[in-house]
Parts: sequence; C-alpha cells; structure tokens
Amino acid sequence: MSPTSESTAYKLIYHYGEFAGRGEPIRMLLHLSGSTWEDTCRKTKMAGPATIQQLRESEELEGQPLLFPPTLVDLTTSPPTALNQLPCIMQYLAEKHGLAGTSLLERTRALQITMTWNDLLLGAIDAFHPVNWHASYQSQKEEAQPFIEQFLAGRLPVFLKFFEESLKMNNEGTGYMVGSSLTFADVSMLNMMRG
Repeated sequence: MSPTSESTAYKLIYHYGEFAGRGEPIRMLLHLSGSTWEDTCRKTKMAGPATIQQLRESEELEGQPLLFPPTLVDLTTSPPTALNQLPCIMQYLAEKHGLAGTSLLERTRALQITMTWNDLLLGAIDAFHPVNWHASYQSQKEEAQPFIEQFLAGRLPVFLKFFEESLKMNNEGTGYMVGSSLTFADVSMLNMMRG
C-alpha cells in the first residue's frame, strides 16, 4: 500500500481495525495490480459507515450511490467513481489491471466463481453470526452452534463441490481456477482457504 499522495489511484473504504474481512481480497488485488492506494478507514481510524456518510456530505462523489463498506473509490476517473459490492469491485479491478481472464468465457467464469464464493461467505456469516451480524462470534457462540452445524453439513459441501469441479474443468485442476494465469477467481479461492 502506498501512502496518500497525489498519485494515489484508489481509496478502499472498509472498516477500521486489523482484521481481514471482506476488504482483504480487494487489498490483495490492489497489491497484485501494483496500484497505489489508501486503506482509508485504517488511516483515519474511522468506522466504515461513518466514512461513507462523510463522503456523502462532502459531495466529493456527488450523484453516485453509496451503500456501505466495502466501497472502492477510483481516483483515476473524472469525476472519481465509487463502487460497492465485493464481487463488482473485484471484477472492476481485475478488468482494469489484466486479472480478469483473456476471453469473455474466462471473465464470466471468474465472475461466477467469485459470486459463488461471496454466497458462501454470506452463508458462513449467517451461520456464525445468527443473532447480530455486527456482534462478535464469541458473543453469540451458543446461539450459533446449531446454525454452524447445519451450514457445515448441508451448505458447505455443495459449495466445495462446485469449486472443485470448476478447478477440474480448467486443465484438469493443475493450474488456475480460470484460464492459464492468475485471475480474481484465484484471489477469491485464496481468501476462502484463509478463512
């Protein structure tokens, strides 16, 4: 990550703190692309939603819809462009920096894998945070146990089979998830494996 400067190309708005979360695959793509960027909430020590509200009030991104973190602001466009939704941000960065695949089919499969990974991620969040998404797992550990068991027995195997079959379909599983070079689908899988 590069410090804020005139050459900063992107701002990542996620949440303040030293945890990976849904900001991590975006950080990885920014790093892999060699981009200069700012991890805004870590820099300012502000919460993601507060940073989004501040952006709304500043009119820096006037007229652009801002939802909630993660949000990526591309400062290389005029005016700057804000993007929401993790798979969309990943596809955008990958397309812009040659990490999306070399054909329409490869790019579509990379997006399909990434969106499926995102569905898995949301299912895991639901299972481990059944009472309150924003509260820690530890604070709802007892309530979460039956949801976790259901998720591990029912949903997780379906997702893992999909990912395994996707990998096998590409060169018998001896390389990348899609095509013959690194794509944002591989970054998705790495993040899934890291937990």
